[in-house]
Amino acid sequence: NWGPTFPLLKSTDLQHWSLVGHVFPGERPAWADYYFWAPEINHDANGKTYVFYTAHQRDGNLAVGVASADRPEGPYTDHGPLVGQPDGSIDGFPVQDEKGQPYLLWKEDGNSVQKPTPIWAQRLSADRTKLVGEKTELFRNTAPWEGNLVEGPSVVRHGGYFYLFYAANGCCGAGCTYATGVARAKSLLGPWEKYDRNPILTKNDTWTCPGHGTAIERQGHWYMLHHAYQTGSMQYVGRQGVLSEFRWAASGWPEFLNDHGTPAAAAPAPAVVADEFAGAALGAAWEWPVEDKPAFALRGGQLQLTARPDKGGAALGRPTLAANYAATTTLLNPSALPAGTSAGLGALGDPHNALTVVAGAGKLQVQELRDGKTRTLAEAALP
Repeated sequence: NWGPTFPLLKSTDLQHWSLVGHVFPGERPAWADYYFWAPEINHDANGKTYVFYTAHQRDGNLAVGVASADRPEGPYTDHGPLVGQPDGSIDGFPVQDEKGQPYLLWKEDGNSVQKPTPIWAQRLSADRTKLVGEKTELFRNTAPWEGNLVEGPSVVRHGGYFYLFYAANGCCGAGCTYATGVARAKSLLGPWEKYDRNPILTKNDTWTCPGHGTAIERQGHWYMLHHAYQTGSMQYVGRQGVLSEFRWAASGWPEFLNDHGTPAAAAPAPAVVADEFAGAALGAAWEWPVEDKPAFALRGGQLQLTARPDKGGAALGRPTLAANYAATTTLLNPSALPAGTSAGLGALGDPHNALTVVAGAGKLQVQELRDGKTRTLAEAALP
């Protein structure tokens, strides 16, 4: 729920990535308001790029939409929602069937209303902007380890089969139980056979709840780029992008390397991230709550952020890449803040958890928001 929506990153080795823009750098698509997630980038035979994504429809449920561009960097044109079932539709994934026809796979979000979660497939039009024909269920959550859902489909072809990687069970938070399974079929529309040794990717001492990724092949090696939490950093770092390598076993099924199905250790994060606000525009890495873009200006090497009266206030932020780090800022002339106004620096985990250092009313305070309740940990008078 942070904008600009859908950062676009580029890499030549799958490990070092640079930010090159956003799918929606300005206004959000008019049909959607929030919950922008699960983007899947794809291209057709003519080199046109598509991003299939999930968003919440205004006055509706979750839906899968699509945007297209002539170049991966954009600019993108949005084509609106492709499918939005009454219980919600999420996690769109484009794939071609055995005849080369484009299809969209997605999850029906039944777990949100205590129902099963089918994975559906339906043919896409040639321009990928609408669904045609009838949808077909591929499979749903039936195995005990899958819990109340299967989701996040990703398909590759290998050895005469379609292999569908999928995530199952609880995705998020301290109590998550997410893991990754796989199923295969000779035809895209089935019948599908789930691997009897699922799940094939589970937690280890470094990463927990690995799932919902995209499987790819590069230079003869196979990988899945997926979500996982780094142990001890859930609340304030969130799910991170993890690259896990797998190989094809003699049985024909995939198996992950790194201790039989556990993600590799984290790559080193950048040691220093700094911004002196010396330019005319805010750096592309800065983000804001997608529904509450704040008013701000850059003048003379200063960021000027206009206060808001609501509880959330005005916020600009950057994603954090590690659980432990040092952050500093210079707050100019805090004694001039109007009555009832505070400003400072914070680590924001989610709407119910944050740690902030704020100046206001002649005081400097360290405040903690935990499970929706705020308390002051320390305070001192401003000089």
